[in-house]
Amino acid sequence: MAQSFLDYKISFVGKWVLTNILVASLGGIVIDNVVVRNYMILAFGYYFVCNLGLRSVCAVLEYMKYYYYDTVLWKTKIRNQVPEYKRQ
Repeated sequence: MAQSFLDYKISFVGKWVLTNILVASLGGIVIDNVVVRNYMILAFGYYFVCNLGLRSVCAVLEYMKYYYYDTVLWKTKIRNQVPEYKRQ
């Protein structure tokens, strides 16, 4: 189990480093042109803002699911088990 987790982490970090090298090298090539640089910075900004917004919305939905569904389900299970404990 530990070895497979270690393999996964090494693979993940390797892919992450290679992706960053690719993006940095493409950015270095594209940044030579001033007009393209402005659009590239704008595109990165839009991407990160949309990514943050989507993650925030998903986090709120996940919390609402936990609070309104999972907690109620857990309380219902506990209430259904109380008579069994009282009989003992």
